[in-house]
Amino acid sequence: MRIDIAGWTREAMAGDHQAFRAIFESADRWGFDGAWFSEFRLPQSDWQYPSPLLLASALLARTERLRVGTAVLVLPLHHPLMLAEEIAQLDFQSGGRIDIGLGRGTEPASLASLEIAADSTRERFESGARILRNALRGDTVAASGGPWSFAPRK
Repeated sequence: MRIDIAGWTREAMAGDHQAFRAIFESADRWGFDGAWFSEFRLPQSDWQYPSPLLLASALLARTERLRVGTAVLVLPLHHPLMLAEEIAQLDFQSGGRIDIGLGRGTEPASLASLEIAADSTRERFESGARILRNALRGDTVAASGGPWSFAPRK
């Protein structure tokens, strides 16, 4: 059985990064298995940690066994090839202690800020998930039509 921790929005809003980081360093020492963070982009102007991958990188560097997960990365906001590259780097740097959860996202302000049509999020999610999964498996990926277009690459 795993026992993870999640739901740290209030503590993150306090703005004291050392105190926030100390929570997870303690969780690592106390034997918790993982910590989960959500992605909150552009409409959350006072949110200290909009990128769960950047936060994961900082926490994974300061812990020894704690896994860090995304609950969720809003896939339609990202180019799947660049996201795959960042996830693969973080997986390598952490010795495989990263867990990735993906979501479609429906926050209108985030979509509007990036000029992403709300009615395109399903297609962006489905196409992005296929590309991301295949890229992380080391398969050759390509896309034509739809939200992304690129030549085959491994």
